[in-house]
Amino acid sequence: MTEVVQGLDAIADRYDGFVFDQYGVLHDGNHLYPNVVAVLRGLRERGKPALVLTNSGRGAGYNLRRLSGLGLHENLIDHVVTSGDVAKYHLLPRTIQDVGPNCYCIASDDSERRDLFLSVDGLIEADSPDQCDFVYLSGMAAGLAET
Repeated sequence: MTEVVQGLDAIADRYDGFVFDQYGVLHDGNHLYPNVVAVLRGLRERGKPALVLTNSGRGAGYNLRRLSGLGLHENLIDHVVTSGDVAKYHLLPRTIQDVGPNCYCIASDDSERRDLFLSVDGLIEADSPDQCDFVYLSGMAAGLAET
């Protein structure tokens, strides 16, 4: 039988830590959801780590600054894991090793997103898709989103 709980406070002591998705769980893109700070503060007071997991193509630092700008400060979050960081530290190095270093990047003009990508050791940015071993897609502009 599924247990219905009235909030994390009712079950927090059962678990060693918590993982929160960022968008749609902590905020709506513009504002924190009600009680997010209180919930995370309550977990902090209990000594329960809180990790934020997000499919953001940007790094953890950017996402921490964004959350802070929305009113959720770093002292309530133990770690942020982003798809951008996973790509940089795990997927891209393996891809370079397995298929080659030449990569054609299709990304938004967001300099932080591109800097994260271009800082991967051994990666060579190809000038065209014809010159690459693989293609990396990240943060496509709305006008380029058609497949």
